[in-house]
Amino acid sequence: MSKQQDKTCVPVVPQATEEQRETLHQKAIGKHIETKIEYQLMLRYQSDTELVVDVREDTVDLDGNPMGEEYVEGFFYDGSSLKKNYKDAVAEFLELRLKYPDAYEYDEVLEEATDLLAIRYGNGMFDIIAEVDADAKDEEKQYDLELQCAGDTGFSVRLKTQSEYIERFVYGGQGTSMEENYTKALKKFRKIKEEYAEKGIIVNQIKSDYDRD
Repeated sequence: MSKQQDKTCVPVVPQATEEQRETLHQKAIGKHIETKIEYQLMLRYQSDTELVVDVREDTVDLDGNPMGEEYVEGFFYDGSSLKKNYKDAVAEFLELRLKYPDAYEYDEVLEEATDLLAIRYGNGMFDIIAEVDADAKDEEKQYDLELQCAGDTGFSVRLKTQSEYIERFVYGGQGTSMEENYTKALKKFRKIKEEYAEKGIIVNQIKSDYDRD
């Protein structure tokens, strides 16, 4: 009988990556830092009309301190029209939002537009009131009273004739909700309708698709 040789089972260990070796080294010297990955989804100006949409992968520690970064997506829009570039850029931005649902978002064009509106109308809820024609009582005119969407969450109320606006109001602004804006706009809409009914003037009512009456 032949003697059976003792066999030692040696596990196969895959070669460690540079990052894994560094982590092991940091653990060995007691300096290992736990990290996590965060994503930044950005729509930014490249020039006055050119735009960039990109996604940046950030490595941060558990306190949010940056440890490293890398751009993983990038799209450039260099047409001659800012409107066209922004339309295309927003389409890509929304697609990337689905791919990176937890990403922090920044839209420089939208931020700039919001800042300009804040300067024009004031922060938060803004109410634009045009001069009212006190003599606008001509019953032969056709009056249209409109309640329409204005932007993503705002609403406008407008009373007009064929040739001029009699009253205009806009409800919206940074930090306000669609429901809040609609409630305020609807209240103004009904008030104008009642005021003109008391004068014996019938107005043609035109409401937004958002109407919940």
